Amino acid sequence: MFKTMGWMWLLPLVLVLGFTMWAFYYNMNVQVGSGVSSTGSEALESLLTIIGVICGISIFVSLPVSILVGFVGRSEIVNGCMNCGFKWRPAKRK
Repeated sequence: MFKTMGWMWLLPLVLVLGFTMWAFYYNMNVQVGSGVSSTGSEALESLLTIIGVICGISIFVSLPVSILVGFVGRSEIVNGCMNCGFKWRPAKRK
């Protein structure tokens, strides 16, 4: 459960940090008065909006999805050896 929630929180964090670094690098390399049209900044803003929506959805849905993933396999019994770590499922009774 917590592994799924961690990945769903990590994705937005990586997207935001990566986009922020890219936008900073892009803005530092654009020359003032170089004739760059406003379409570049509009594309940057639309990309920021898309990434923001993806991050918001991922964070909003992370807790319910993590809870549902935590229930997968909960009724399954698995035995494990304390010495070697071998895992097996016990035989079902007839």
